[in-house]
Amino acid sequence: MAIVAPPPPDRAVDPLIYLLPPCALQRLYDPAKHGATATGFRNIGPFARFDHHIDRGDALRLTPQARGILYAARELTCAIAEVFGSAGGGDAGTYRYCAFALQRDLRLLDLRGNGALLAGTIGAVSSQSYADGQSWSRWFYETTSVYGRLDGIVYPGAHNYGDAFALYERAGTSIAPVPIWDYELREPVRRATVLPALHAVGLSIRLR
Repeated sequence: MAIVAPPPPDRAVDPLIYLLPPCALQRLYDPAKHGATATGFRNIGPFARFDHHIDRGDALRLTPQARGILYAARELTCAIAEVFGSAGGGDAGTYRYCAFALQRDLRLLDLRGNGALLAGTIGAVSSQSYADGQSWSRWFYETTSVYGRLDGIVYPGAHNYGDAFALYERAGTSIAPVPIWDYELREPVRRATVLPALHAVGLSIRLR
């Protein structure tokens, strides 16, 4: 297994920056978890892959910080795989499926392909320990002298390598406040979209 060493990098870096133009991104979110909304940034943590929150220990993870994170994907298949892939499926529960519009270019650190190596880490940072990803995300976010002022990260989703996005609160002003759509994942009107995506990734999710 490749070992993800902690930051700082032990070599010179040449970060690969991806400018994401205005477009629509998709995501699944559960409003029952930490009050999540379609376009809201979670300012508590760290919990997930590239959370850049300051880690103050478990007792303070529910204390709000100035730092916020929002996860999204280019395709529904990636969003589904990122949420349900580790469990091999599950119940749709209270999850919602939404899309939102970006209104300006986003400056993202690209960890796809050779990008992770160029950034000073290795590709496994996108698929192994959350603690590894979080420490590197904090490093990327804070070290503006090397990476510039990042709006977030684009990385290969751990389950199907689709384009996944971890957007920092700096990207907040780029997101249209009203989502393009926002439905319960189990909503029958969305079955024509959701069922083919589930079939494509081979995951069984109960929608009733």
